[in-house]
Amino acid sequence: MKFHRIEKHYNKEAKIYGKSPKSTMPDLFIRKMEIAKIQEYIEKFKNKENTNVLEIGCGNGYTISQLSKKKSYNFVGVDSNNEMIKLALTRKKSNLKFFRDNILNSKLKNESFDIVYTERCLINLENWSNQKTALNEIHRVLKKGGVYIMIEAFKDGLTELNSARKVLGLNDISIAFHNCYFDKKKIEKSIKSKFKDPISKSKIKIHYENFLSSYYFGSRVLYPALIEGKKEIIYNNEFIRFFSLIPSVGNYSQIQLCVLQKI
Repeated sequence: MKFHRIEKHYNKEAKIYGKSPKSTMPDLFIRKMEIAKIQEYIEKFKNKENTNVLEIGCGNGYTISQLSKKKSYNFVGVDSNNEMIKLALTRKKSNLKFFRDNILNSKLKNESFDIVYTERCLINLENWSNQKTALNEIHRVLKKGGVYIMIEAFKDGLTELNSARKVLGLNDISIAFHNCYFDKKKIEKSIKSKFKDPISKSKIKIHYENFLSSYYFGSRVLYPALIEGKKEIIYNNEFIRFFSLIPSVGNYSQIQLCVLQKI
């Protein structure tokens, strides 16, 4: 039943936002920084020749269409939501294809991609059991030595963010009904025989990059505390843009990045 509610939620997103970059992420600074990070790691782990890149949970196709400006890559975007895929299919580029596919029962071929990435996708899979299935499927479709760029939400970052908000008298930010945040210990235990961390070179300990930490601290702690009771909180404003321009420190964002390489 929860999956039905999740599908209705994204049908509504598709209707409200269409092809807008605000679809699934109304904060445009976060969207911009996520795309920049994905691009950075694609460049880092690309092949010398053609690189096949897959986005799982591509939504309306905005992120992958921005990345596909790099003509030396072949991009494929998949999503299980029919309304989102309809929007994505209107984006016509020679190096970009879209398909409807469910990662829990995927029709994608074995070892067909050099790079796979998700952008807040696996948190929509209801529970850890489904998330483990998705991680196994990502491992299956990756070529040996291929990498998974994982931008997802993690419990520890939200805990620290809410601790900072509490000091200033702000209410906790709760997890949305359609999200299931990751526990890092569970991930590391689950993937140790399948993936390694190409950054730390470890099969046990994964390096997580909290690239949005400073931005979240500024936009979700300082900004609401400064204006509390004075005016409505409106994101995408010039004040919080500052925090998107400074180096990220701390662990104050639930949205984090890690890179996993198929063994």
